[in-house]
Order: sequence, then C-alpha cells, then structure tokens
Amino acid sequence: SQNIEGPLLFFSDNSLFKMMSHKQLEKQQNQQLDEISDIAASLQGSAVRIGDELDSQNDMIQQLDTEVDRANDKMSFVMKKVGLLLKTSDRGQICLILMLLLILGVLCFFVFYT
Repeated sequence: SQNIEGPLLFFSDNSLFKMMSHKQLEKQQNQQLDEISDIAASLQGSAVRIGDELDSQNDMIQQLDTEVDRANDKMSFVMKKVGLLLKTSDRGQICLILMLLLILGVLCFFVFYT
C-alpha cells in the first residue's frame, strides 16, 4: 500500500512553502535589481553622450562669439570711415559714393534676380 499522506504532508508543510516562496521572492528581486542596474548603466551612457554634445556645442558657440566680435570690430572700423566720408563737403567724393552705391544696387539686383 502506498502512503498518500507523505506527499500531502510534504506540500502542506508551511515552513517548506515559506522557504520556496522566499527563494522565489529573492530571485524576483534579484532580476528587478539587474534590470535597474541595466537602466542605470544606459542612463549613464546617455548622460555622458549629452555632456559630450554640450561640450562640443559650447566650443562652437565660443568660436561663433569670437567671429562675431571680429566682424563687429571690422564693422565699427568701416562705420567710422563712412562717417568721416559723409562729413566731407567735397562734392566729388559725395558723387563718387552715390555712383558706387548705385552700381552696388545694380550688381545686387543681377545677383539676386537672375
């Protein structure tokens, strides 16, 4: 005769069930911790790439700032010279400036509209 109570006692043992449940819970927690670790590593990689991109863009902005300062210095020089030319009372220089402006306008017209 087989002992049927043996297997029933095995599964009805509360401490064994708790131990199995505890092991399953521990395994599940370890899997979740592994997932969190993978996500944190991915976020770190993204943060490093973002930092590198910000450094690169900061360098480009500094270069642009230098070029704008240089262009501003040149424009100030030209504006001073134009101011000196406009203060002159020499009719010949004023006529020459007007003719050059007219030629510039015609050239711009041809460049943009042809």
